[in-house]
Order: sequence, then structure tokens, then C-alpha cells
Amino acid sequence: MENQKFLPVAEADRKIRTMSLKPDTINNHLRHPRILIRAANWVGDAIMTTPVIRAIKKKYPHSHVTLLSKPWVAPVFFNNPYIDEIMVYDDKNRHTKGMGTLRLAKDLRQKKFDIAVLMQNAFEAGLITFFAGIPIRLGYNTDGRGLLLHPGVPMNPVMKKGHLIDYYRGILKGAGLEDDGRKLDLFITTDTMNQARQILDSNNVDFKKPVIGINPGATGGTAKRWFPRRFARLAKRLSNRYKVKIIIFGGPDDTSLGEFYKKHITKKENSNPFAFGYLSSNTLFEK
Repeated sequence: MENQKFLPVAEADRKIRTMSLKPDTINNHLRHPRILIRAANWVGDAIMTTPVIRAIKKKYPHSHVTLLSKPWVAPVFFNNPYIDEIMVYDDKNRHTKGMGTLRLAKDLRQKKFDIAVLMQNAFEAGLITFFAGIPIRLGYNTDGRGLLLHPGVPMNPVMKKGHLIDYYRGILKGAGLEDDGRKLDLFITTDTMNQARQILDSNNVDFKKPVIGINPGATGGTAKRWFPRRFARLAKRLSNRYKVKIIIFGGPDDTSLGEFYKKHITKKENSNPFAFGYLSSNTLFEK
């Protein structure tokens, strides 16, 4: 990783512009299209796709945009004004692999989408939208799914060296569509903001002073996590050295981690105790 060379933003923009297919690839004559966007499967990746979603809605302001996402990703898109409907890909029950995949394709077919934009690169994403009978299926022609896409956007390997935001923007540019910049979107309700303030106030967190956030959890098992004891030592060292508050971010499955940190970072050892709380819509990031 130390020798990895990443693509500068300006260079990424130039590469994106050179990727474009014909300007009318996406049938620009459509006025009220029904658009399906297949979301990325992980929260961090999903947030990086929000500039693409915004650009699509601005391109087709009278469209109906449906986002298809896994359950754990859906909250990222709650309250997003550029999305009209969120459809959950229930791969644990209704849409399990096999017959469930065909059932999902049937569910999508009933909605009569005109366009599908695939943020996910998997072969399955192309196959499902193909079986759903969606006329325009836009995505990178990777993972052996080129024949399933119409159109398939050629993948320039250089794009993988750049920021993930630009990687997703390249899908639109590859179809001759203008994007809407690199700004990320998260839309938080007043109720959720109030919930965040309650957690912060109950832990005496004042954002007028320095605050450091740590997210020690990881989806997909403990193999992706740094050792909790090391996070605990890091949190204590940062807090004591810089006299800052430490906020530990966690989800519903990270309760045991929260208890671990309560046990290993005590007021006796640490004059700047930390706050731990779960917020469903990434509210503390907005705060």
C-alpha cells in the first residue's frame, strides 16, 4: 500500500471525460422515466454514490427514482430528496439466492423500469436487471457481464487508482451524462438530530472543544477489526495527551464493544470519558 499511486482529482476528471460513449446513449428523449438504481452493498461505498444519484435526478427531474439496496445500507439514503422510493433487497428471506433471485427480477419487472443504473459491479446485478426486462441497463462492463448490459461502460483501469467518488461518477460520464460534482449527501431529520444531541449532552460533549471519533467495528466479522484492546489504548492516549473527548461510533451489533470500552476506559484512568451511542442515520457524522 505504501507504493500505491492514487489518481489526483483533476486527472480523474480528465479520465472521466474521455470515457464517454455517444451523448444519446441513455435515450435523452425520455421525459418521465422510471429509474432503478442498484446501490452499493456497503455503507461507505453507498455514501460515495450519492453524487451520482443527485445527478440522475437533476438530469431527469420528473423521473421516479427507486433505489434497490441491502437492508443495512438503506438508512444512508433515508430522507434523500433525490430518491422517490427505497426497495429492500431481502436476500435473507424473499430474495435469497436461487428462486429468490428470480423472484426479485419478477418484483422489478412489475414496476416497469425504463433505466437501471448499477452501482454494484457484480454479475448478479446485471443478470437481475436483464431478467427484469429493463431496456436500458447501465454499468461498468466488468465481471463478465458485458452482454447483460445495454449499454456497458468500458472500465478504464486508471479509474481504480482514483477516489471512489470519481469511480462512480465515471458510470454516468461513460454514458454521456453530465454529473453534478463530487459533493456527498446525507439528509438528517430534526428528530434524529435531537437524539444525537441527547447522547452528546448526556456525555458532556461540547463541540466547541476538540472531539475525536473512533469507529472500532466492522461488517463481515472480527477479521476486519483492529484489536479492541489496541483501540482502547489509542483512545486513552489521545484523550489524555490532547485533552479531548473521544466518541466511539457503533451500530446495534456493536453493543458488546461498547461495554468493553466502558470497562477499559474508566474515569479514573481517563479525565475525558468517552461517549458511545448508536444512531440509525449516521447522525453524529452530520453533527
